Amino acid sequence: MSLFLTNWSLEIIPIFFVLLLLGFYLSGALSSKPKNIKIVSWWRITSYIVGNVILVFALFGPLDYLSEKLFFFHMIQHLAITHLAVPLLLLGAPTFTIIRGMPYGVRYYTIGKLANNYIVRSSLNFVSKPPIAWTLFVTSFWLWHIPELYSRAVLEPSIHILEHSMFLLSAMLFWGVLIDPTPFRSAMPYLTRMFFVVLALTQGLPLAAFLTFARDPLYSVYMTNNGIIDISPLVDQQIGGLIMWIGTMVPYFITLGGVFWMAVNEDKR
Repeated sequence: MSLFLTNWSLEIIPIFFVLLLLGFYLSGALSSKPKNIKIVSWWRITSYIVGNVILVFALFGPLDYLSEKLFFFHMIQHLAITHLAVPLLLLGAPTFTIIRGMPYGVRYYTIGKLANNYIVRSSLNFVSKPPIAWTLFVTSFWLWHIPELYSRAVLEPSIHILEHSMFLLSAMLFWGVLIDPTPFRSAMPYLTRMFFVVLALTQGLPLAAFLTFARDPLYSVYMTNNGIIDISPLVDQQIGGLIMWIGTMVPYFITLGGVFWMAVNEDKR
């Protein structure tokens, strides 16, 4: 129990940023001005709050500490960020809600200025295209499992921050294409989204299978005694491979079911 109470890295700036956005979100979600309407439902508010809790626990809580000791905890951390926290955040319809909750001056000098910048708009439009979003997400996934880069990310804090930033941003682009974060709506048809999910599912299976059935450990950073659980580096890696295997399949199959349900409902209209 003490492990989960003491091993928190209180990074002031990113935690302040998360809390600030959460405050803007709640202000926008609960405010009834200028019209007497509620912009998002309670389930979306709950989704956004839970997504933030998971994100903070994964990035700054004991999970981050444990990920430096054992490979399979690092896999749990990555999946918590990319396949749990990000989809939950987007289901909360954060963009317009956060903007609505910002004070006018903050909104004008941040969102207003960025929205009027041609380079920013063009870049966002480009990376939001489904093939680009998918490619960035998959590339990030494979790139950071190359043993040399992986080990550097564990040992060097700046590289670790870069790794998590790439996971977080590429996941937002990927899931943003699949999830309609109200009031925005993806232009991709529902059946195409299902194919999109299947592609994402199948591309990750070879790496998960390779890690699970490997005869030798790949990541030298975990060769020493972890001091947490008495397991060999190879068993640690195999457990991590299984977590990657099952941990990606479950959210993808849930997404497939959700997209199929929305496609059926659209046809009934």
